[in-house]
Amino acid sequence: MAGALASAPARAATYYLISKAPGSEGFLDHDNLGGDPGVRTAWETLVFAKPQTVENMGGYSILSFHLSIDCAARRIMHTSFAAYDDHGESMGSAQIKTPWQDIAPNSVSDVERGLLCDGKAWPGQPALVGSLEDLRDFFLGVKETPIVIGRRPPAPPAPVKPPPPAAGAGDAAGFRLPPPPASAP
Repeated sequence: MAGALASAPARAATYYLISKAPGSEGFLDHDNLGGDPGVRTAWETLVFAKPQTVENMGGYSILSFHLSIDCAARRIMHTSFAAYDDHGESMGSAQIKTPWQDIAPNSVSDVERGLLCDGKAWPGQPALVGSLEDLRDFFLGVKETPIVIGRRPPAPPAPVKPPPPAAGAGDAAGFRLPPPPASAP
């Protein structure tokens, strides 16, 4: 495997459940979002009920993918991955670069696109705050809950509009604004 990725989510973070399949659950790491408004980036973490194997790497229970989503073009690519054991300890990582792929409607990638690009909240899903090991233990039913449950990420801040200038105040060019019309009695 290639060298370790410094940004891989091995520490405690805020996760949102985005997919369920027999033997696995997928989470989006809210604390490591990035990119710009056009192309957003995040870590998606898959937790498995049974250890998985891939050539030259066996026995991982947690797999995190770093993904990029082109918001306007509705497409996704994966740029790296990191594998972890049952305890959230790194087993290795690699840089990869998949080709851009179109995002199918109502897919897991479409949910990720909505969360990253449109600021949509996954309906009814609370946040799970904890380590990768906490996520795995929660998924397997070993722990009742991760460290904290029930928080949602904060909404993106609304654009700040400057207050209207006061009557008689000058604008940036030094012009005086007329007072507002008097209200009728």
